[in-house]
Amino acid sequence: MKIPVRAAAAATAVLAVLALSACGQSGASDSSTASAAASASQPSASRDSDAAASDGMMTLLPAGNLMLKVPADAITEATTTYDDGMQQTYYDSRGGAPLTVAVEYYAAGAKPAASILTAEQQALTAQSIQPKVTPTEVPGGTGGNRLDWQTTAIPPWLQDRKTSEVPITCAGIIVDGPGGESYGVYVFADPKNQESLRRMSSVLSSLTVNAS
Repeated sequence: MKIPVRAAAAATAVLAVLALSACGQSGASDSSTASAAASASQPSASRDSDAAASDGMMTLLPAGNLMLKVPADAITEATTTYDDGMQQTYYDSRGGAPLTVAVEYYAAGAKPAASILTAEQQALTAQSIQPKVTPTEVPGGTGGNRLDWQTTAIPPWLQDRKTSEVPITCAGIIVDGPGGESYGVYVFADPKNQESLRRMSSVLSSLTVNAS
């Protein structure tokens, strides 16, 4: 998990600096994910986004045919592409309801959702974390599974403060798209902040994979 200078599993990267990265990324760039969640860059445009809705969320098409909601105040980090073709983008909200979202995308045939899920479970188990895995339906997608777990770390929303590790609620959905592509969406929230948890639920329930 963690593992600032190396890409490990996205699910586990929440530890230490919450460097969310992809499962078993051999040959991935060392410079990208370590600081992605910790450093705020200027917002970069995803392919499409709606104006912020009344619930404080906005709809994006971040990669491939995936559509989801993220907090309207989220900073969008630059997308990182790894040697195995995985593209990863972070959305980091540090306001009164902090939340970090990591979106991972594999083009058709690169890595099926089942393989991503196995790698994530192995990476979490290596950190003595046993995630709850639940089959889930994502409109337009197939083979969806949700992972839920708890951990402690210094999250992105506290990176610029001198603080000790705090509890973090973590969840992710891994799913195949209709064109053979695959997606992983991971969300990290403050368990003591009800609005943060509400936003987490909103992100995860908003996932849709459009037809190619």
